[in-house]
Amino acid sequence: MGTDTKRFATREQWLEAAIKALRPMFKAAGAPLPDAFHVSVGFGKGSYAESSIIIGQCWARVCSPDDGLNHIFIGPMVDDPARVLDILIHELIHAWDDCQNGHSGPFKDVALELGLTGHMTATVASTELAAKLATMAGKLGAYPHRKLDTDPYGKRVPGTPLPRDPDGKPIPRIRSGPGPQGTRMRKVQCPVTDHANERLNGFLGRFTKNWLDLGMPRCPEGHEMVDMT
Repeated sequence: MGTDTKRFATREQWLEAAIKALRPMFKAAGAPLPDAFHVSVGFGKGSYAESSIIIGQCWARVCSPDDGLNHIFIGPMVDDPARVLDILIHELIHAWDDCQNGHSGPFKDVALELGLTGHMTATVASTELAAKLATMAGKLGAYPHRKLDTDPYGKRVPGTPLPRDPDGKPIPRIRSGPGPQGTRMRKVQCPVTDHANERLNGFLGRFTKNWLDLGMPRCPEGHEMVDMT
């Protein structure tokens, strides 16, 4: 495939070439891939909290009635080429069985045969597979994508003020679309992790912001709870 670091102009071209390079591995594993896919970079569908960490997702062919093809998305927060290949293999297994076996049965058999390890819902490449993917990534050239940071200001300590710029102004919004729902229930949890009564370990509750503005509730043992949102 050559070693040109700017071989592909778009992420989709790179991913399509990657699938072509991976086809022989799938055939050797007894899991030949479908002839065509839709593959791109994008967020997986789920709750807002879940969507921020979905690094790959495959949709069954029934969801694409016009052409009957699987849709595969690689999370925009990943830009390491070898890791992208690793994630792509996982999603291609889902495409192979059209998402019908979840992460067990035939999916697990093929995943292990290809060299994926770890929990089947969040696989990683084995040492041997990782070496192969590093070589493959080098041949494919640069992955024309730069990762998207969905939390550029980091995780703040619950209850601390939101970040502000040097002039003291609130940090501008980081995305378009609806803002946080102001009336949603806020999650509060007891900071003590080892209660005398083990049933209270992890004790939590949900309250509106208006109630929390009046004061933080306490757990049954009297410890003041903290805002986890």
